[in-house]
Amino acid sequence: SGRRYFVQRHFEQQLFDIKSSLIQNKWRRCLLEVISNSVSPIYITLNEVQ
Repeated sequence: SGRRYFVQRHFEQQLFDIKSSLIQNKWRRCLLEVISNSVSPIYITLNEVQ
């Protein structure tokens, strides 16, 4: 039963990662809009944007 518990925990962790990545995508999109609307030059790498 320990094995099943481990698999369940792993699955929950994956779900959590998916949720947090979705939140991160929304946050990055907001950040991108703020940066593109901002007049002051802000340099951001492509890796951070994508």
